[in-house]
Amino acid sequence: MLADRHRRRRRTDHGRERAERLAHGSRPGSQHAEEPSHPERHTAAEGPAGFAGIQLVSEITANDTTNEKLVDVTCPAGKRIIAGGATVYSASNDVALTESSVDNLIAWQARGVETDYTDEKWSLRVWGVCVQV
Repeated sequence: MLADRHRRRRRTDHGRERAERLAHGSRPGSQHAEEPSHPERHTAAEGPAGFAGIQLVSEITANDTTNEKLVDVTCPAGKRIIAGGATVYSASNDVALTESSVDNLIAWQARGVETDYTDEKWSLRVWGVCVQV
C-alpha cells in the first residue's frame, strides 16, 4: 500500500515537471529552456495582419420621457461592423433594453422601452466597432 502511494506521487511529480517544462517552452529531452516548443507558430510581430481602420461609432438619444427609443449607428463607406452594444441610462427600473443586434453588417441597432409607465427621463446609447473591408 505504501509503495502504491509512492508510485502515484512520483507520477504526479513527473507530470508536474513535464507541465512546467512545456510551459517554459522546452520539449522533453531538450537542453535549452528557451527553445520554443512549437517553432512553426507565429509571434505577434510576424503573424498575419489584424483588422485595419478600426473605428468606434456611437449615438445617444435625448434624455427624456419617450416610452420607446430606437437607435442605429452605421459604419462609414468601406467599413463593416464587427461588434456593438447598447446601454440604457435610467434612474428607474421601468426601462429595459429589448434589442441590440447587427443589421446587415453595416449598422448596429438597439431598442429600449418603458416596461411600465414612468415619468422619469431616460436615454439609450448605442455603439459599434467598424473595420475596413
